[in-house]
Amino acid sequence: MFILPTEWNSPEEKSFGSVDYLSRRTQVFEGKVQSLHEQKSDNQQMKAKLRRLEEDNAKREKQIEALLDPTKGSEYTRSLVDRKREGSVVTNGLKQRILKLEQQCREKENALSKLQSELRATNLEELKIRVKSYFEEIQRLRMLLEAAEKSCRAESKCSQRQQKALSSTVHRLTENLKQLQQENVALREELNTDSPAGGAKDYREWSKQRMLRRLLEVEKRLEDSKRHAQSPKSSILLDKEVQTTLTESLAFTMATEAVVSVGTLTDEREEVSELRERLSQLEEEKMALEELLSSRDDELKQLKTEREKLEKATKQWKVEQKKRHDEERRQHKQELKQLRARIQSLEEENSKLAQAELSSPPPTSAEETQGSTGVREGEERDTGSKEEAEGGEESVKDDGEKEEMEKAALDIQICWREHRNRDTVMLQSALRGHLFRDSQLKELPEDAQNQVEKSSNFSDEASSAGDMLDDDALTTIQSAFRGHLARCSLAQERSVPSLMENNFPTLAPRGSALPHPPSKKDAASLSDDGEEEGLKKKTRPASNISASRKTLTKAQSESCDIDEDAAFYSDDSDDIIVSPSRPSRS
Repeated sequence: MFILPTEWNSPEEKSFGSVDYLSRRTQVFEGKVQSLHEQKSDNQQMKAKLRRLEEDNAKREKQIEALLDPTKGSEYTRSLVDRKREGSVVTNGLKQRILKLEQQCREKENALSKLQSELRATNLEELKIRVKSYFEEIQRLRMLLEAAEKSCRAESKCSQRQQKALSSTVHRLTENLKQLQQENVALREELNTDSPAGGAKDYREWSKQRMLRRLLEVEKRLEDSKRHAQSPKSSILLDKEVQTTLTESLAFTMATEAVVSVGTLTDEREEVSELRERLSQLEEEKMALEELLSSRDDELKQLKTEREKLEKATKQWKVEQKKRHDEERRQHKQELKQLRARIQSLEEENSKLAQAELSSPPPTSAEETQGSTGVREGEERDTGSKEEAEGGEESVKDDGEKEEMEKAALDIQICWREHRNRDTVMLQSALRGHLFRDSQLKELPEDAQNQVEKSSNFSDEASSAGDMLDDDALTTIQSAFRGHLARCSLAQERSVPSLMENNFPTLAPRGSALPHPPSKKDAASLSDDGEEEGLKKKTRPASNISASRKTLTKAQSESCDIDEDAAFYSDDSDDIIVSPSRPSRS
């Protein structure tokens, strides 16, 4: 019977799938072999160290024995050879020997202390135990290596086993062929031994139609047997059919069986050739698949290397981006700090300028132009500083903050202008009142005029001497302010328009002035009222006093050139307050 094995290609699949496994196992075993070589080298070093230590110990033991038994030493033999009977020589030799022994004992003690201090010398037993454990580990690893080599050999022999299996299948097929040939020979002999007459009679009795049908059936069965030649059941069915045909007719069965036997032989030969071709094809496919595997492995390695390179490049790029961002942040922070410091400095300068302008009142009409130019310069500085601050804030602050800053600056400018105008108006009115009083004092008796001239000369001498405080100038300025305050209070009571509302006030004629100077009581009362209100004001510094003193002298010189009508008119109110010739000091 012909039986074809169905699992003949399973070991090839196993071997094909175990390529990666074999490579991994070989790598693991190579690492183990390297570790074993390292352990072997360590073991050899330890053995060499042990030999040295044993030799040192043997030498030291010999030295100790020589010290303990002096009879074995060379010096003892020399003393025996020297048989001198002199006692001094013997004692000297013994003393020298004692000294030498003491020196040797000290050296041995030092050596022993060194050995005790060293762990290698003190822990010899531990070293022996370690050596034993290393030796056992080496043996165990050798066993593992042998087992691994056996497994590797077994796995490497899978292909040989496959080849052996294939050869065994071929051998079986050849044996089956031989058996079938023998059976065919036996059937031929049986056919030859049968009576030809009966076969001829049976064959002659058949009709032509029946013979044709039988031939067609036999041909169909032959085709079916060719198609299903791989299955073992096909041969059994063919044998059954041949047996049925033999029962029907012996003559026709002889011919048909001969044809079937020849067909089976040819089919088996064809199957063997097909199997061999299939084996060669499978081997070629295996080689192609192995080549594909190797190419894929190379591609994987290349892709891994490219991936590593890309990862490194991405990491470097990220690091560079982080550095750039950090540098940009630092630069922005530094710029912010610089801009804020610049804004603060500009604000401080603006505040200082405002305070300086507030603290230093504008001078007389002659110096108003200079003050206005200084104010304009301060405003230009303010605007320039604001523009610079706004230019610095454009990159840092939002539009809302800019608008708030602009609003605040406008409010500050408006308030400052109002305050500046108010102070200038007040000073102008005070100085005009003072000039008017000076003009009135000129008409007083000569004594009062002489006193006034003396006071003015004294003020000029003091101003030329060098910024010294002048009581007379102070009194005149104080009297001017007090008179102005008194006029303001009287104007409010009488609801008379003040100088702040009139740009060009009307001047009263000279004839409308007082016909006679007021009494001292009235002036004193006015001065007392002015003092009560003047205490609320802040006193000016010495520099401002000296400046006001100079302006007063200039105003007095200019008042002489002014027309008489303009000199005797007042801007504040209709009332004229005349200070006494020598006002009392506050």
